Amino acid sequence: MIYRFPSLETRWLQRSDKWMTQPMVAVADDYSRPGGACYYHQGEGAVLVDGREISLRDAGLIVLRADYGLPEIIETAATIAHEWRHCWQQQMGFRSDSNADILAQGLPYETKIQRYFSESKSESDALWFEWKKTHSPLSEYWVSLVSSMTSMKQPQ
Repeated sequence: MIYRFPSLETRWLQRSDKWMTQPMVAVADDYSRPGGACYYHQGEGAVLVDGREISLRDAGLIVLRADYGLPEIIETAATIAHEWRHCWQQQMGFRSDSNADILAQGLPYETKIQRYFSESKSESDALWFEWKKTHSPLSEYWVSLVSSMTSMKQPQ
């Protein structure tokens, strides 16, 4: 089942970026991408979610997996903030250097998290943004994992 929320669900993240086209947010029961969420760029065509086609002509789309274990409101907010930051990155002209394949590798959880966020500027930026906006326990843990491994600095 897909639930479409109006773009107002992301307005709390917008602050000074009023010019941005806000993404739609969907929660999907049948979603096979690795990780708990994904941002699809505006203009990518269409995405099939729970058997329904969603057009990306007018806005991007954040899809959250319903079974990913996001029962805590703060973690759902952090996930939306993280994916919203990818929307911002795309609209600002940044190229994604994310490598979600790291998450599917047979590595220890901590190693996956450290590599995923430390090897990608776009993921590192999104992690810092989600932590700054929500201070969720999970994003705080991820920041501590990555910071302990590298000299990862908070973006200015």
